Amino acid sequence: MLIGQVVQLNTELTMLVNDLLTLGQVRYQMAEMSGALRLDLLVEAAIGTRYAEFGRRGQRVELGVDADLPRVIGSDEGLGRVIGELLDNVILYTPPGSQIAVQVVQQDDQVLVTVEDNGPGLEPEEAAQVFEPFYRAPLAEQLGVEGRGLGLTIARAVIEHHRGRIWVESVAGQGCRFAFSLPSDPESG
Repeated sequence: MLIGQVVQLNTELTMLVNDLLTLGQVRYQMAEMSGALRLDLLVEAAIGTRYAEFGRRGQRVELGVDADLPRVIGSDEGLGRVIGELLDNVILYTPPGSQIAVQVVQQDDQVLVTVEDNGPGLEPEEAAQVFEPFYRAPLAEQLGVEGRGLGLTIARAVIEHHRGRIWVESVAGQGCRFAFSLPSDPESG
């Protein structure tokens, strides 16, 4: 039993170190892999890789994409991680049978991605801290959701490095709407 606990702690420490390294290397990684890309295709791919988990939990995902979206300049790996983090959070914190709406739209010279659920939502003080390193909302413990509180911190670092903005809108008991926007590529419009 003691060996099992040591192995579990070692695994958790390894994941923590990997997350901290990722956070520290965001700028380096992004600079090497920047190009024009379609956010709608990254979103579709991220939903596709989580399709079985959505199905297992009875969660329904509705995807809405504007036609003729401009491309953005960025890292498909970094932006894919951001989208994945938002989808993983909605899977973990939204009750089985919930409806999830994902949108990719153009707003002026920005491309906006939103992930909205009808789950328990966040209190205002929780929403204000959700992107801070190591922050975990009390709901995480109540639901038994494991994590290190770095996923959304890394997402914010990636989006800010791409000259974008990320935020959450929430009403406790009525769900969350996570969103990020990135400047569109003027060459693709």
